[in-house]
Amino acid sequence: MALSYTNASVELPDYTISATSGDDDRSEPPLKKSKVGVQSMHVHFANLVDEEITDMVVSGGRLKKGDGTPWIPICRFPVIEEDVLLYLALLGGKEFSAYYDYNTGTKYSTASVFDEFRRRIGNEPHGNTNALRNNYCEFESLVAHALFCASRKNGVRGIAFNEFFFALVDEFQDEPYPTKFKASALLERYAGLKKKFPETMIPFVAPPNARCPDYILGACGAGDGDCNFGHLARAKDSKRLDCYVMVPGSDNPLFVCECKHWKKKLDSGAMEKIIEGLNAEYTGRAGRDGQRKPKWHNWDLALVFCYELTQFKQKQVGAWKFHGTGIVTVDCKTWVKKWIFEPGAGEKLVIVLQTGSLF
Repeated sequence: MALSYTNASVELPDYTISATSGDDDRSEPPLKKSKVGVQSMHVHFANLVDEEITDMVVSGGRLKKGDGTPWIPICRFPVIEEDVLLYLALLGGKEFSAYYDYNTGTKYSTASVFDEFRRRIGNEPHGNTNALRNNYCEFESLVAHALFCASRKNGVRGIAFNEFFFALVDEFQDEPYPTKFKASALLERYAGLKKKFPETMIPFVAPPNARCPDYILGACGAGDGDCNFGHLARAKDSKRLDCYVMVPGSDNPLFVCECKHWKKKLDSGAMEKIIEGLNAEYTGRAGRDGQRKPKWHNWDLALVFCYELTQFKQKQVGAWKFHGTGIVTVDCKTWVKKWIFEPGAGEKLVIVLQTGSLF
């Protein structure tokens, strides 16, 4: 980002350097710097840090202080309370993704950035991909960052479900894959989901496990073109899921996520355990954190990220015990979808996002 104190689209008062040298006759600098008007909120810049009026001279085509030392402009960005939009933009937004190279005009997917990081620091994976704990595992971190980036593709107003889902899958692709895929078509047999997501914007979320300050959350529902901010939570080890998205004022998550990037395919038994964990009345060990009903107990949409899901055998489909819960797979490379279990009238839906080999 280029820094300049003259790139705002407002007229600044005349300023110059005092004529101490006798060579130049210019007016003195103003006591107070000009403030950018509302019409220039989209133009951000760093302000010169000048605590007091400085007497300068022009000598040899350069600015110097009264004692002859060179005058060096020192700049700073405004504090976040004064320019919230600047800091939101630096984290990625409508025009540029979080992983965008401004010099080359290249957008990088989350998966490609993580792959580049691993190639630079070595091929040893960071975290056991078969671990039951979730303090730091590479795949879980990748998924959280992909959710973070996808939520910001339409700016601070939030993003519609179809566009969010497309942006999310795009974060796992090496090259954009043209498709007419609409995730909302998967919700047709789910009355609750069909009503919920067309009317709900996926919020512009804070980084994983970070909370938006109150002065940002205060912009939600403030008027025409409301902002929609939310929270992306990375769950603790005992909670039997990996992350979920929350919006202010709601006790239930918009959706929950589980990550299983094993070297082997995910089978029906593993899928049953995932759903059992999400449906659990309590979490953790009894006597510790096992007496609290989890926030996601009333979940209705789960995104499961894995290498690949095995095709269920016919007898496994017939013995499926979660009758109101459907399962559909979506290939993150080709957008091919396949229904594993499709109830006539569903209540909950598990979308399995098959990422293929990433590590």
